[in-house]
Amino acid sequence: MSEQTILIRNRPGETRIARIDDKSTLLDFAVYRGGSDNGGQLVGEVFLGRVRRVVPAMEAAFVDIGQEKDAFLGLSDARAQPHFGPNNEIDKISDYVHEGEAILVQVLTDARETKGAKITKRVNVTGDTLVFSALGDGSARVSSRIKNKAERTRLLGLAENMLKNENTIIVRSAAENADEKDLKAELETLKNKWNQLLEMASNAKAPAHIGINENALEKYLKDTGRKSVTRIISDDASIDNCEIFSGGDIFKKFNISDQVDGLLEPVVNLKSGGSIIIEETAALTTIDVNSAAAGGSGGLGRELALATNLEAVASAARHIRLRNIAGVIVIDLMAMRSKVTEKKVMEAARRALSDDPVRPRIHGITATGLLEITRPRKRPPLSNILSEPCGECASGRGPSALTIGLGALDAVLAEVRSNPALMPALIARPDVIRALEQNAPGALSEMETRLGQPLELLPDGGLKKGSFRVDAAER
Repeated sequence: MSEQTILIRNRPGETRIARIDDKSTLLDFAVYRGGSDNGGQLVGEVFLGRVRRVVPAMEAAFVDIGQEKDAFLGLSDARAQPHFGPNNEIDKISDYVHEGEAILVQVLTDARETKGAKITKRVNVTGDTLVFSALGDGSARVSSRIKNKAERTRLLGLAENMLKNENTIIVRSAAENADEKDLKAELETLKNKWNQLLEMASNAKAPAHIGINENALEKYLKDTGRKSVTRIISDDASIDNCEIFSGGDIFKKFNISDQVDGLLEPVVNLKSGGSIIIEETAALTTIDVNSAAAGGSGGLGRELALATNLEAVASAARHIRLRNIAGVIVIDLMAMRSKVTEKKVMEAARRALSDDPVRPRIHGITATGLLEITRPRKRPPLSNILSEPCGECASGRGPSALTIGLGALDAVLAEVRSNPALMPALIARPDVIRALEQNAPGALSEMETRLGQPLELLPDGGLKKGSFRVDAAER
């Protein structure tokens, strides 16, 4: 595996993180937003919630955690342990929660358009190499991604020696070849974080967010790990233990701006001349494979179909991760008439998805040539963070008003960097200005700090979707 670099691009109201290889190929991408619109990125966050309803017929409870929709707590996630042997057939949700009760919970899955977040009472604290739970079953486990048997045995022994009482420790894949001293040090850090969470919860009134401030890089590494990462470079000097970049746009410097800008395009061109077309819906995501050449029924046609399918599944796997697509995914392959070629495509898909930290599952190829994949839904897809339904856009979706607004703030700063004597004003559509004022007040405050004065926002309803202007006069 090639050496990887993490690039951090910070702008008012938003941090973008890219993972690239030594050829500047984009491998992973994430967007973190502050303020009231954070893209719904709550996975792993801890809340003191208030049980609003217990529904025996569903064996579930709905919990107010201070978000727009109540969170969903199922029976299996209400238990202190996932399973209780023969007893798990007779217990019920009312054994664990009652209406009006304040409970400490952690978000497992972010809210969607029609559903609230999914939560659990089994709160974990996650580090780079370990996951710690003070409410566990006294067991130690090692990530299945660590394949070396001797290393698994070594790590399991270390974890078991560190266990106390009912704690649970999960050793993450990033712990492979880790030093015992480093593992013990991280465990102590995680225990301290757990005690901080308990103290904060004891002083809070439900519903309340019980969190320990983490910057975007810490959240990202918790989600993805740092395996193969040799450099972390940031244009934000406030992030510790990074190389600091001060030469303008870090994404342009490393030649990934075009790759990032194309992440929401439905059509992805293949090097062979073919393409894949990605269409996300609420129910599932479809990826259609197209060839640039006409294939016949003979050997050349079969070879073309196989070659195109192999290239397509590699590209699809890359974009599934880059766009954080989750749920049910079907890839409509070019027709193949041989089980041997189908097996080759399946193996290629497994290889392409093997480094995805979310661990998708491949279910096989149907009789109609659909490759079926499911990917756990944790963080929201990139399309939900950056775009919204758009009647003016050919694809039916376009950049959200907030995405346009944050990009406009970035453009203002670029103008001021080129001429610090400017007094800028931002002219944008009314919905863009409204999105900034309502959903990104922190970004506007940061702009004021950077500019040394408030940024004047001027509405212009005549502008086209996605456009804005920066007007500036000399001081």
